[in-house]
Amino acid sequence: EFRRVLFRSALFVAMILIGVGLGIYDARQKTVVEYQRNQAKLALVLAEQTARAIQVVDLVVKGLCEDVRFAGADTPERFRAWATEPTIAEMVRTRMDHIPQLEAVTLVDVGGNVLNRRGAKANPDVMLHFWTIADDGLYVSEPRRSDSGRDWTIDLARRLSDQQGNLVGILVGSISLQYFRELLEVARPGTDGSVTIVRDDGTILLHHPEERSVTVGARLPANFAWYPIAAAGGGHYMSPGLGNTGSRSVWVNRILDLPMFVNVVQPEQSALASWRLQTTYIVVGTLLMIAVLCAMFAMLSMQFGRLARSESSLAQRNTDLER
Repeated sequence: EFRRVLFRSALFVAMILIGVGLGIYDARQKTVVEYQRNQAKLALVLAEQTARAIQVVDLVVKGLCEDVRFAGADTPERFRAWATEPTIAEMVRTRMDHIPQLEAVTLVDVGGNVLNRRGAKANPDVMLHFWTIADDGLYVSEPRRSDSGRDWTIDLARRLSDQQGNLVGILVGSISLQYFRELLEVARPGTDGSVTIVRDDGTILLHHPEERSVTVGARLPANFAWYPIAAAGGGHYMSPGLGNTGSRSVWVNRILDLPMFVNVVQPEQSALASWRLQTTYIVVGTLLMIAVLCAMFAMLSMQFGRLARSESSLAQRNTDLER
């Protein structure tokens, strides 16, 4: 009978451990689903806010493109004459008013000369792109230091072409990345999470907060799962992190139809912190319960031992009396 009780007790403890293990695993899965859902929501919000900020700047650039066409400046010479008129500089300044993210608007001729800002230099990345590709869409440049040298900027550029598709000039709107840092500081996921704005070729345009392992202007490693995720329009993947910083949960969201993506990044360790705390409580509680059960089984074993010894003593007495 004692062996039966011992076997049933061991089976009961095993069932408890299996149940606790399954419960812990289920809680982990729910935690993963929850933090990924929160990442997706945050990525969507940040993508929409970033898109609005960029679209405002692009509208200014598009408006100037229409002004150039309306003025009939359809050759490099005519564009250069139009861009250097005093009234054009004043018009540009007026359109920049009340757009805090717009740092500068630059009119550039086919030779790479800035026509409306003394001392300013054209972005080599923008010039190389439009010299080599007849791209009539919006081009987002690699990040570069602003003319003041205090911060990073990216350029939104559009090409002006004549009827034969030849380059006439380039219109550029420069966006200060400090504007986006202030936006991302409010919305980043937790104290150790981060947000990265990445161009569609994997070039890092902005990473907030700044980290030594992340270099603005560099490209994400070619073996990262980011590339197929971005090609599919966005989604989730686990990243090994840049610079061996540990596994990170990354949610990728495209910024509307722009060649840019928002990455909401959260270290897996912090994302699962609540689950780990919950698991600790469960494990400690389970161990305490098993300890109590073991104590009860020990007391039961002692009781069975006394009973067995009593039965043996009684049998011995009966044998002695029969003699």
